[in-house]
Order: sequence, then structure tokens, then C-alpha cells
Amino acid sequence: MAKVTDPNPGADLEVCAMRRDDDAALYVTSVAAELAGVHPQTLRLYERKGLLDPARSAGGNRRYSERDLARLRRIGSLTAAGVNLEGVRRMLALEDELSVVRAELDRTRAKAAKAAERTHRQHRRDLVAHRAVRAPRRTPPRPTPDLSIPEDGVWRRRRVPYQEV
Repeated sequence: MAKVTDPNPGADLEVCAMRRDDDAALYVTSVAAELAGVHPQTLRLYERKGLLDPARSAGGNRRYSERDLARLRRIGSLTAAGVNLEGVRRMLALEDELSVVRAELDRTRAKAAKAAERTHRQHRRDLVAHRAVRAPRRTPPRPTPDLSIPEDGVWRRRRVPYQEV
């Protein structure tokens, strides 16, 4: 029987990696620690201090996701810059709050843009649906018996001599 070889041996792994969710808990403590470049005990310390909240398996083991690893890298960069763990916790809380507020702002902007587009569309429909109304043409007032039409084009009251009754 002939052996069939795959022309692209890593293709299946690439497809799996592309489908992977950032929140999927994939890594056990030792693998996550190795990927993040810290000691496994450090991961447990970060969890006790409230910096990390890894998922748990059915057996109670910690499982870390890509998002947890990114958070570990952020913790590492902050501690390398000289921030203590309490400062890191507060900074991460503020960053999380900021991302929530930005997401809300993006949703609000999208909703406002939809409303503005709907309003503009309605205005265009209103403008197209109606016939343009011409303004009435201004004409000079009709001459009355006590008015005369002068040659210079300026309307003046005709002087009527005073009559006694």
C-alpha cells in the first residue's frame, strides 16, 4: 500500500490556531507559566492577589486562556517598570473599566450613526416626495383713486386739495 504524504503538514494546526477563541481555557499551569516566562508559583500568587482569574476544569485544575497569557505579559511589563502588585491590580482594573466604556461608546456611536442615517434618509424622502413651491411674485400695489403712477416710477400719494364741507 502506498503511503500518502500531506503536501502541507502544518495546515491542520494553522486552521485550529485560527479558530481558537481567546477565552478558551487551553493551558495548564506549567505550560502557561512557561509561555509567560514566570514560575508556576507566581501564577498562583497572582491569582491570590486578584490579578488573574483562570478557569477551572471539572477536576478543579487551573486552565489559562490566551487572554490570561496576555494579561500575564501585561503584569510582567508593569512589574518590570517598578509597579508593585497592588498598583498593577488597580491599573488592570482601570484598563478593564476603560475597555468596557470604550465598547459602550462604540455601540453608542454606531447607534447614533444609524439614527442619523435614518433621519437623513427620511429628509431626502420628504424633499423628493413634495413638489417645490414657488414663492409668490411681488407686484407693485394696484393704483387706488388717490394714487397716481409717476413717470419716475416712485409711488407717491397724490396731493388732493383740502375741501371744506
